[in-house]
Amino acid sequence: MSEYTLIFNKQCSKSRGAKEILDSKGIEYKTINYLDELLTEGFLRDLFSALKLQPKDVIRTKELASLNSDLDLENSNAVIQAIIKNPILLERPILLKDKAGVIARPPEKVLDLI
Repeated sequence: MSEYTLIFNKQCSKSRGAKEILDSKGIEYKTINYLDELLTEGFLRDLFSALKLQPKDVIRTKELASLNSDLDLENSNAVIQAIIKNPILLERPILLKDKAGVIARPPEKVLDLI
């Protein structure tokens, strides 16, 4: 049986909302608190592939602005390195299963994958 993985930030209300939905449905999942666990380039590339999105599409633009970054969003390698250095840039929550994923904003989007 495949396992779900929830990438989340416990301080984020949307992340907590996604967890509540999964819990209420009795879905078993593991969690990755992406601010506490090292995100690798390989993991991020697999993540973007599962989401069927480019790295620039998974950036929290408000966080990017607060970093006063001149990041070239068209340069996928630079975006990946920026996320590794500043994981707060990664949009959340994200639910993964097998080679599929969904950004759960709003949290009810987890229902699209379960």
